[in-house]
Amino acid sequence: MWTSITSLGILAITIHFIKDNWQFDYFILDVLYNIPSLHNAITIKNAIIEVVIELKIENRYIGITSDNEVKMLAATREIKITLNLSEFHHYRCSAHILNLVVGVAFNTNIISESVKKLRTFISIVRNSPKQIDKLKEYF
Repeated sequence: MWTSITSLGILAITIHFIKDNWQFDYFILDVLYNIPSLHNAITIKNAIIEVVIELKIENRYIGITSDNEVKMLAATREIKITLNLSEFHHYRCSAHILNLVVGVAFNTNIISESVKKLRTFISIVRNSPKQIDKLKEYF
């Protein structure tokens, strides 16, 4: 679940699965825009269950991977109860955890000042098309 600067609720639902030939595959089931403004566990649960039931995959649904936000943990519990799925779990996104760890490390003395300055520079450039154009012109 992501909330835009205009408070628009956006929820992307992606499926990951193993095909008959044991190949890993995934695709986006749906991207829900305009989730009702109360972005709580029940709202998230209802949005996810609506898609899962519409696609008739509720009996094949085994878990959710998301950030560690409390409302996502609660939504997972609600889905498990609502769909009566005993083996349904919440999996914490390792990339999100790693990002949090790196963020904390940047607020300590573990990371050198030159690396912190480089990170700030990259962040500024990546978030500004004008700065990217200037950098391209320079190179």
